[in-house]
Amino acid sequence: MSDGKPVRVFFLGLCVFVFLACDRPSTEAVPATTPDESLPEDDAIGAAELPQLLVEARRALAAGQAMEAANAARRALTVDSTHAELNNLLATTLVIQGQNEAGIASAERVLRHHPDYALAHLNLGGIYFRLQQFEKAEQHLLRAIELDPQQASLHRRLADLYRTTQRPELAVESIRRASQLLPASAALSYLLGMSQEQAGDESAAFASYRRASELDPSLLEAWERISALGEKIEPELGTVARARLGGLQALEPQMANQFGQLRHAILSSPEDPSQHYRLGAFLLQHDMPAEALNRLQRAAVLQPGDARLLNHIGGLLMRAERLDDALPFYMRASEVNPDDATGLMNAGALRAMQEKIDEALTLIERALERSPNNPQIHYYYGLTLMNAGDRPKARTVLQKGLELAGDSDLAGQIQNALNAIAEAE
Repeated sequence: MSDGKPVRVFFLGLCVFVFLACDRPSTEAVPATTPDESLPEDDAIGAAELPQLLVEARRALAAGQAMEAANAARRALTVDSTHAELNNLLATTLVIQGQNEAGIASAERVLRHHPDYALAHLNLGGIYFRLQQFEKAEQHLLRAIELDPQQASLHRRLADLYRTTQRPELAVESIRRASQLLPASAALSYLLGMSQEQAGDESAAFASYRRASELDPSLLEAWERISALGEKIEPELGTVARARLGGLQALEPQMANQFGQLRHAILSSPEDPSQHYRLGAFLLQHDMPAEALNRLQRAAVLQPGDARLLNHIGGLLMRAERLDDALPFYMRASEVNPDDATGLMNAGALRAMQEKIDEALTLIERALERSPNNPQIHYYYGLTLMNAGDRPKARTVLQKGLELAGDSDLAGQIQNALNAIAEAE
């Protein structure tokens, strides 16, 4: 290291991290379209692009990016208009925006070509349920379970139908099956309690609600039922529930409405990690960090192999200055995708912000090994070396980054760092 004093460089705020750290899943509406729409000639694609478009559509839908999911699906369907997953995915995006008839048509298109595709039966069961056509809904849901009994969402949807049609004993059975497939789900514990209470077993319902509140402390509905039943079953816990409700209900009306919508989305689709992500983001914004981390961890559990989601979560926590909470998500992202430098780069930047320079250097050097021609990594590496007082090596690293950056905006930031070294000498 140089004997000179370190050139202290603030690490660019909380939202300038590499690639994905500051992206946020969106909820934009999907325009009314059909898979038969033609694309302009200059947008025409070949069969070789279909797998990548399918991946894009899946990831976008998982992240709540309905517009991107629909666009990728429609483009891919111009190559294979009978593709089961793509047509079913498009049906989902249409239903999200309330276009039930178009969603039915897209799901039925799946079954014309792939009659044993369970997820299309699930989609149709859900649509007919919302339309209160319960016999059709039950037929499709039972067929879906017959085809794919290991999907928790199928059993949960069937339980919803049984509760609605006043068959709570069957609902209890279905929810138990879903819980076996998706353990540690607060939403399923709550729905089990609802079914048990409807069946007249208040003691069992109370235990299920308590379990739900332990798994998700922000689940206001569970606390409401604990409060209501607690007087008869466990008064002390009922008192705790009322105190808990006071904190969760202290939001302004507009925020309280948003909170309710986010919780309802999870109860309607507890298998969807993006719903837990959104609720976690909301709770973090409204100064409930423990509850937020609980939901963000649940999102990661539901989609453990998605490095992009893990980086999203890390970035969300970084913006909230929850640096120690963010670090494990970045490290898990780096493990999930050993060829991607993003998680290590973000983890290194985080440690640099905490002035843990030696650890930061180790992480960034590992990132550089994965992506040696990435100018942004050279930039962060150079900044960290400057903060460590090693100006000669920092200059060499930054000059290499400047060559790699070309005419990009990053080149100007690298040049500024090089200027700072020159001025310090």
